[in-house]
Amino acid sequence: MADSVIIPFLNYRGINSIDRLIISHTDRDHAGSFQPLYEGFSIKSVMSGEADLPIFNGYPVKGCQSGQHWVWDGVRFEILSPLSKNGLVTEAIKNNNNLSCVLLITTAKQIRYLLTGDVEKQVEWQLLMHYPDLKADVLQVPHHGSKTSSGTDFINQLEPKMALFSYGYRNRFHHPSEKVVQKYRKKAVKIYTMVNGVIDIQSDITNNSLSVIQYRELKQRFWHRQARNL
Repeated sequence: MADSVIIPFLNYRGINSIDRLIISHTDRDHAGSFQPLYEGFSIKSVMSGEADLPIFNGYPVKGCQSGQHWVWDGVRFEILSPLSKNGLVTEAIKNNNNLSCVLLITTAKQIRYLLTGDVEKQVEWQLLMHYPDLKADVLQVPHHGSKTSSGTDFINQLEPKMALFSYGYRNRFHHPSEKVVQKYRKKAVKIYTMVNGVIDIQSDITNNSLSVIQYRELKQRFWHRQARNL
């Protein structure tokens, strides 16, 4: 993905440095592009739910912990998980999926984007307990829509307007689970998938609304087989 998508896109935009690179955790489908990015760009800081592992090749990586936050251009970024106590990540979580950085992005107009990595229901429950007022306008669906995630209570509390399913076409894990998809449909959440290419979400600051542009719909060609959306 780095060679075929990420690096060409950044080069096209004239971007040669990265202020902060966040890698949710070290599963290959999340961290596999780290090395070519690190070698090709000036990266000022790196964060991950799993730091100090061989995949980072000794590069100084800061571990994600709840409570970390920063503001850029009026947009607030906040790490919600892994949960920490007295600066140490709790050890109640044994699955590395559950060590994923969970990032809440809140715009100046209070539009909230929640990026969840591969967390499963155990962490979803912890998030509900620690952040009882947590909401998300746009939700990156946890763990590619696996049946191990997207608990009913989690969806009910967040009340997302949009759900983004990230998964590989015909992936061997058969993501997403149809039962999970139906949970979002029952809540009348708009569903978008990466099968239709880059998803560009734009917010209108005048009326606080969201609009979506999907690359394969915008750039339709007769030789493209248009993938079925969920």
